[in-house]
Amino acid sequence: KTSVGRCKAPNKGRALYVHTSRPLGELVRRMNKVSSNFMAEQLLKVLGAERYGTPGTWAKGLRVVADYLARLGIKRGSYTLKNGSGLYDASAISPRQLVRVLRAAYHDFRYGPDYLASLPVAAIDGTLARRFVGSGAERYVRAKTGTLAQVVSLSGVAGASKGLRRRLLFSFLVTALPKTRGQIRKARAVVDDMARVLVTYLER
Repeated sequence: KTSVGRCKAPNKGRALYVHTSRPLGELVRRMNKVSSNFMAEQLLKVLGAERYGTPGTWAKGLRVVADYLARLGIKRGSYTLKNGSGLYDASAISPRQLVRVLRAAYHDFRYGPDYLASLPVAAIDGTLARRFVGSGAERYVRAKTGTLAQVVSLSGVAGASKGLRRRLLFSFLVTALPKTRGQIRKARAVVDDMARVLVTYLER
């Protein structure tokens, strides 16, 4: 029987292989474009390890996130986060709170450009590759999608060809959908229409 454990490497030990991670910006881009739940969970643990020491855990990572949200003025207890990906219905946060996070990221020069580049582009790539095709919002919406059995979400930024510096940050969350067939598709159509309206508004 083979067992696996953790111990301190001997002083005379020789490294056989060293792996260096890709830059965080590149990882976040890969994660958001394809909506990788696994990568989100691992990055949460890395956050915990970086701030509170190894090993990285969900609890440590969630503590880091809570600390950050508190600095943005989002009070503890006003939301629920129990994992890093929102994969199941144990997490709850309001559209207003999400927009506050988006605004902070958008205006922070240290990582704002990388974060914006990580979001799927309407009708071009990632989880939005087949949405907004042929519409006025094509290429003018960058947003993270989200889907559960009774939830559809779309959060990001809308722009326009006129006034290139004009942007609208948004977060649309549709919850408590009926479990009947086709409801997810209909909800996606609704949030996509709302995002298109933002682009139309900016084009005026």
